[in-house]
Amino acid sequence: MLNSILESHALFYAIAALTVIGVVWLLMVNAFYDRTVRDLGRMDTPKSKWIKEFIKTYQMKTIKNEKIQNAEAFIRTQMMKGKSFGVFVYRLRRWSGYCGLGSLILMGAGLYGAYLNSYGEAVRYQYLMAGALSALILLLLRPFLGFGQKEDMILDGLTDYIENRTIPEKKAEVVSELKEDRDSLAAQVTEGIRQTAASSSKFSQFLTPEEEDIMREVIKEYLT
Repeated sequence: MLNSILESHALFYAIAALTVIGVVWLLMVNAFYDRTVRDLGRMDTPKSKWIKEFIKTYQMKTIKNEKIQNAEAFIRTQMMKGKSFGVFVYRLRRWSGYCGLGSLILMGAGLYGAYLNSYGEAVRYQYLMAGALSALILLLLRPFLGFGQKEDMILDGLTDYIENRTIPEKKAEVVSELKEDRDSLAAQVTEGIRQTAASSSKFSQFLTPEEEDIMREVIKEYLT
């Protein structure tokens, strides 16, 4: 059985098929990264579905006042939901690794069959080269396409997006708190003046309600 498979070169064809499938899956992953990187420069009008979902998820958290403690962890969690042509990106990367592993297994089967059937060293080298080359292509294609750099660009870009949205929100909260403190302090000062005037018969009619309003506005302007 194994001898007939070796004679038909089926293992070579299988190794070649796994290599091609693995390369296609990696190119699908690269397409997802490229679309996402392009959208980093147009976050107001993104085209990729994943970026739109990311922005929607972030906005929902903002509406619910759910603070993002770790931006990188949040982004990586959302990246697990990324799809390319309807398939999860993390699965495509995993499957391409399985293709490389499958090529090595078929290489081992070919070497074993060639040894059992006393094939020449040339045949053994052919299987060795085919399996090793397949695994090497699938392994080196990832850095060649720049997966690591593109992931870093996505992380940095989306982290910057989150931080740029968070800072204005914090500024608005600080301004609101300062305004409330200023109004409270103005009310306290006005009340103190009114009580002082009321405690003295000489100044019992010193402040009318209209004058209190004017005094409060003057104090606010002074505190600004």
